Amino acid sequence: MTTPNLFKFATSELSQDAFICWLLSWADQDYQTGNDKHRALNRLATSVLALFFKKAGNSLPSRIDKIVVKRQANNIDVLCIINDTYCVLIEDKVGSLQ
Repeated sequence: MTTPNLFKFATSELSQDAFICWLLSWADQDYQTGNDKHRALNRLATSVLALFFKKAGNSLPSRIDKIVVKRQANNIDVLCIINDTYCVLIEDKVGSLQ
């Protein structure tokens, strides 16, 4: 099984986006089993997603059957699609006024 690789997403100035993509990629159900590292990273990624959902007043689906993570898709810093149903959009701006 091929595991998520940080350098697949990383480019020079987009390392923050790359890390977020790498981390969220571990939420895939394939990593719920296997070695300790895979399980720990899966728990961390699903915990981060659960926090995003909670912030929006929702609950993370009980099962993540499919997760698609894209960097810089349609000018969105990070796009995460869960179970072909839920979209998590992440814009990680530094120094913006909002």
